[in-house]
Amino acid sequence: MTKRIAALAAAIAGLFFAASAEAGLEVCNETAAVQSVSIAYQGTNGWVSEGWWNVDPGACLLPLAGDLQNRYYYYRAEVDAGDFDGEGYLFCTTPEAYTIEGDTNCEARGYDTEDFREIDTGPTATHYTLTLVDPEGASSAPPDSGDGLVFCNDTQWVQSVSIGYQGEDDWTSEGWWNIEPDDCMTVITGALDLRYYYYRAEVEGGTFDGEGYYFCTSPDAYTIVGDANCRARGYDEEEFAEIDVEDYTSFTLTLVDTSAPPPPPVRDTGKPPAAETSKGTTDVPTFERKVTPRPPRGN
Repeated sequence: MTKRIAALAAAIAGLFFAASAEAGLEVCNETAAVQSVSIAYQGTNGWVSEGWWNVDPGACLLPLAGDLQNRYYYYRAEVDAGDFDGEGYLFCTTPEAYTIEGDTNCEARGYDTEDFREIDTGPTATHYTLTLVDPEGASSAPPDSGDGLVFCNDTQWVQSVSIGYQGEDDWTSEGWWNIEPDDCMTVITGALDLRYYYYRAEVEGGTFDGEGYYFCTSPDAYTIVGDANCRARGYDEEEFAEIDVEDYTSFTLTLVDTSAPPPPPVRDTGKPPAAETSKGTTDVPTFERKVTPRPPRGN
């Protein structure tokens, strides 16, 4: 029996929204054990933490319904109140169902302090699915969980990724997704409807071996329509590489080391808002690009 017992009404609401809502923060459990999940986010009046949602194996729940208002969310997932490999993002919790405003002085207010992990939903997402997978740990948006464009990071440094593509009105560029080592992130969800996409991957704002495809970028989170007159419009112009997905509905690009890099920077363990995801200025090595397509359309 799980230690964390969420209110029945919350569990029923989660099941309903998982089946019917089109936007929100969704948690799916692909492990063999019941996962007790807490979330945290920047609310109107400050940091808020909530829990617990007990997610059965093979099930999904929607802790937050409606269009996502933030880029960054945080979560903790436990099995029978066991250990969780957090990333230094500390929030207040209790063993029972809770909603707590504020992330400081937890013990003085009668709460526990526990470690959470970060979820980067991207700069424009209104819906995001976090999938918990075996063994023991949790991974967001694994590459085989559905259609889309997925980036995996097989290097030992956080990779800041931007993408470019032909949008409805003009060429569009978006960024940045910060992908931790040994993690994957879906940057475009749903079946891919273009053959060619473009990307740029950096470590702390370092160099990138592009292929002559130029898009507009910004050091902070951005979505930019149009690839011309970048500097005149107040943006940077940077070089991207091409991804040919051929006729696949889902495509995974893996970044791997190909040269000896400098020591990685010390990771900031604070809770960064979207405005704090800017790139730095250190040089880094180039990376080999590995692709893993899924079966073509119609198969």
